Amino acid sequence: MAAKAKPAGAPANPHRGEITVTLGGADYVLRPTFEAMVAIEEQIGALTVITQRLRSGAGALTLTETAVIITECMKAHGRATKNQLAANARAESVAKMIFAAGVVQIVPVIFPLLTKMLTGGATADEGNG
Repeated sequence: MAAKAKPAGAPANPHRGEITVTLGGADYVLRPTFEAMVAIEEQIGALTVITQRLRSGAGALTLTETAVIITECMKAHGRATKNQLAANARAESVAKMIFAAGVVQIVPVIFPLLTKMLTGGATADEGNG
């Protein structure tokens, strides 16, 4: 992914739990889907454990974990909108963009994404029913 990548196309749809993140000078829409959750868990472990670790203050995410979460949600949106740049994202390239942007700039995006995946799209205050 080049630093001058084109924007992700369609804007984020908050009703789908989508969030926009700016990396490499372009906006990317992150879509928290079942498929993204499965792919994330296959690569870095259970999201419930990761979320509890973050919530309890027992540890922060590594750059690799952050990149995997962002990448899989970016790919989910790319597949849904036929945006090949996003659909073919690679965690290594995304990690480099996160590093360049400053990890601290990306961290606020992660917890809402994880919450939406773990609650079926509801926010922490909405509940699930």
